[in-house]
Amino acid sequence: GVGAAGNGANKAVVAGTETLAGSVASMDACVRNFAAFTRSSPAVALRAATLHPARVLGLEHEHGTLTPGSRGDLVVLDPDTLVVQATFLR
Repeated sequence: GVGAAGNGANKAVVAGTETLAGSVASMDACVRNFAAFTRSSPAVALRAATLHPARVLGLEHEHGTLTPGSRGDLVVLDPDTLVVQATFLR
């Protein structure tokens, strides 16, 4: 199983160990971090979180874009802070 460990439980570890098992960061936090760390635009950061992973997985026909035939899941972000305001799932 996966558990939380550390001061404030800010990391995911394999239960009973200190082995890292993933991330506890939200996707909008990752987009904000990517934009800040790379000094890129929000549009570039959003493509890095949506279209590019879909392409790597061979799923760009269904995920990562808002095109006819895609799933159509949509996240509305505050344009200034890139914090999630609403989520719509198809």
